[in-house]
Amino acid sequence: MLGGAIGRIEKEGGGMTTMDRVLGLANVIQHIQEQIQLISQDPGQEQNIKVYNDGIGQASNYIKGYVQRLQEQAQAQAEAGAAGNGMDPETAAKIQAMLITAQSKSQIAAANSEQKRTQKQVAFDQDQQRKNASTIAEAQRKGALTRADIAAMDLKTQANILNQ
Repeated sequence: MLGGAIGRIEKEGGGMTTMDRVLGLANVIQHIQEQIQLISQDPGQEQNIKVYNDGIGQASNYIKGYVQRLQEQAQAQAEAGAAGNGMDPETAAKIQAMLITAQSKSQIAAANSEQKRTQKQVAFDQDQQRKNASTIAEAQRKGALTRADIAAMDLKTQANILNQ
């Protein structure tokens, strides 16, 4: 959806669009980043998350370009004294803030995902060490019982031999 919308803007509008479309695209990016954060909780999705974040980064770059072109257009209209439908500085600042926030959230989500994966790996390793130690202790306990049973049988056999 996002790629298609950007493709249409590039093809049909020559890289120019309206502020409403830019705001809509920024909202889509923010929603996608929230979904990526949810997916990032699955350690098996690391490769997909990287691909998704790369795509979001590219889309964010397109949106930054649109914002910049709209700002230039608004500035040119203001300089020419024309009152048009250009973008005011407040709207541009809002869009820029949204983009920065979205990128920051994406980076934080990726870092959190990596941290969770590392913590899960450490927990898994510790659990494996605990299980290994438990298995070794159980084997040693069974070995001691077996040796004790053999020693008891030997004594019983010796006693039976002496009693005959």
